[in-house]
Amino acid sequence: NEVFDIYRDLYYEGGGSSVYSWDLDGGFAAVILIKKVGEGSKKMKGAWDSIHVVEVQESGKTTYKLTSTVMLYMQTNKPGHGEMNLSGSMTRQVENKDVVVDEANPHIANIGRMVEEMEIKMRNSLQEIYFGK
Repeated sequence: NEVFDIYRDLYYEGGGSSVYSWDLDGGFAAVILIKKVGEGSKKMKGAWDSIHVVEVQESGKTTYKLTSTVMLYMQTNKPGHGEMNLSGSMTRQVENKDVVVDEANPHIANIGRMVEEMEIKMRNSLQEIYFGK
């Protein structure tokens, strides 16, 4: 929880995060939850929710399977422009096989890199879809 709380604070400058993990046959799984609610001003508000589920299989070589969902909600009400409500979600999945796990690359670092890369890709996609030209 501490590691992803630092991540959340650096990227989101607020909000909340929680991490839960459980055992699986031949490995383990974890879910990383991040929520940021913005009240920006009286004329704009919104929320960002990230859900990252990672499955780790340790049978010989280590395999990470990450499924990420981002939910976005925005509402604006500007004089002369009217009210706008925008909400959407996106889910993406990636699998990394034969990953090295050692003292220099523990599970938390490997998972953290995967989550960070996925969030950047998803944020860029949402930016392009909803706010592009």
